[in-house]
Amino acid sequence: MKAMSDKITVRVTVSGEVQGVGFRAFTLQNAVSAGVKGWVENKPSGDVHAVLSGDEESVRKVLGAMKQGPIMSSVDDMDMERTTYLAFDGFSIHR
Repeated sequence: MKAMSDKITVRVTVSGEVQGVGFRAFTLQNAVSAGVKGWVENKPSGDVHAVLSGDEESVRKVLGAMKQGPIMSSVDDMDMERTTYLAFDGFSIHR
């Protein structure tokens, strides 16, 4: 079992052509597959915001997928901030 210190939380904002292209569902699929918990939502600005919690390697895997995005997306920038670890029960899409 991993120690709590091996767990991280990252807040990430993705900008570009990231709404209306399945980006939230893509993020959910990658997070669940990697065992990462948290949530993802569309912002009024046109960006997508997510909070990812899990072991560092798994969170990095999801961040890498998000940087590529689903086929119809175009990621221009990703702003990431590591924060205090937050525990979540699962991964969800906020509407």
